[in-house]
Amino acid sequence: PYNYIAFLDGDGNMLISYLCEIDYTNYYNFFAMGDSQWGADNNLYQIANHYYDAGEGGSYSGMISKIGMDVTSKLLNNHGSNLYLYSLDVKNDSVVVAGTIYWSGDYKMYLAKLDTDLNIVWNLVIGTPGDYVTGLSVSQDAQGNIYITGEWDGGSPVMKFDSNGQLLWQRVIDQGNNTSGYNIVADTDGSVFMSGNTTDTDSGYSGLW
Repeated sequence: PYNYIAFLDGDGNMLISYLCEIDYTNYYNFFAMGDSQWGADNNLYQIANHYYDAGEGGSYSGMISKIGMDVTSKLLNNHGSNLYLYSLDVKNDSVVVAGTIYWSGDYKMYLAKLDTDLNIVWNLVIGTPGDYVTGLSVSQDAQGNIYITGEWDGGSPVMKFDSNGQLLWQRVIDQGNNTSGYNIVADTDGSVFMSGNTTDTDSGYSGLW
């Protein structure tokens, strides 16, 4: 597979495209999975998942790229453990990413804040032992607060952090009923909108919600 990025104008005309080829010698693969967003600095920010196998079993590392006049990419965990990135949000000089990391024998939620030079400001691994926890969508409000949703042991978590990564509040919707949150958006007034799905038809949620 190739990591393919294209820029089109409003009429659908191709302006420019990038194609990242695989280096089979070193067993690298790039998978473009997740969001791409324009920043206020007129650069495109994109997340992907990078697979590396040196012949002794492979691992995934979340990768973020900044694409402008030049292309800058950074691996967030450098294959220290499996990390998959699924969502990002860019506001002003703040870039936040969410995903899943294999940590201490379980998959946990991963949340990180970076500056626009792709330096990590802080990162968090969220979850309790024995629970499957994943971050599927992240959003920032105008004040820099961060909201994240995904899946937590069959329920849909909703968490709010301040700009320094301190947890302000958390909720879990419909715990234990295969309920997942796939999208979350913070409004300018601090309201939060989210959507997902569930298999629980007795709680007022059904199918997509």
